Amino acid sequence: MSEYEWLEIFGDNLASLLIEKGYTQSELADAIGVSKGTISKYIHKQQLPTIRTIVNIAYELDLSMDELIDLGGRIG
Repeated sequence: MSEYEWLEIFGDNLASLLIEKGYTQSELADAIGVSKGTISKYIHKQQLPTIRTIVNIAYELDLSMDELIDLGGRIG
């Protein structure tokens, strides 16, 4: 899987999961200590998150890493 493909899947998964979990981009950003702009870049497939950020997002949204990353396909 290429970096671009991973970026596409992660952005789509994060957008769907925020809706499913009832979070806004701002709420998630505040909870994990990043800017709303950073969350927006993930969703719009403009930036890859760090491993630390992925762990923090999974923890905050009460997800396993597999549910968040879902390399086998897309959510929703």
